[in-house]
Order: sequence, then C-alpha cells, then structure tokens
Amino acid sequence: MVKKAPGQVPHLTGEALAGLKERLATGAPFKSYGEIVEWLKSEYNLFLTYATVYAWVHDRLQAKLKVPRPQSGLQDVEAVEL
Repeated sequence: MVKKAPGQVPHLTGEALAGLKERLATGAPFKSYGEIVEWLKSEYNLFLTYATVYAWVHDRLQAKLKVPRPQSGLQDVEAVEL
C-alpha cells in the first residue's frame, strides 16, 4: 500500500464552492476576479487572495467572466444602437 501525504486543506470547499459554481453558471455575471473576492467575503466570510480566486475560477472551474468589452468614448452612440 502506497502512503500519501495529506496535503493542505483547500481554501474553497463545500457550500462556498457550490455557491460560486451556481453564481458563475446562472447568476449575475461578475465583472472581475476582485468582485468575486468581495462576494466570497460577504456571502461566506472567506478571506481569499486574488491569486487564489483566479486559480480556482480560471484554472480549476475553467469559467470565464462574461463581461462585454469596453466601448470607445469616441464612438457614435446612434450608430451603435442601430
């Protein structure tokens, strides 16, 4: 039998991970990873760094933030609305 080191306990587990997955899939989209950090702090009282949240969302969950690209201030507003 091969022994395995226990390793570090993941920072984001259980209820918080399920809530994050649900919010990424169906809820209001996040505008930035910093907004996710603040949401986790307010909803689940988790104090995670930006890098940790980025690694979970981008690398492990393979989710993308659904935010439109910024528009130019020089664009004609009437032309865009057509």
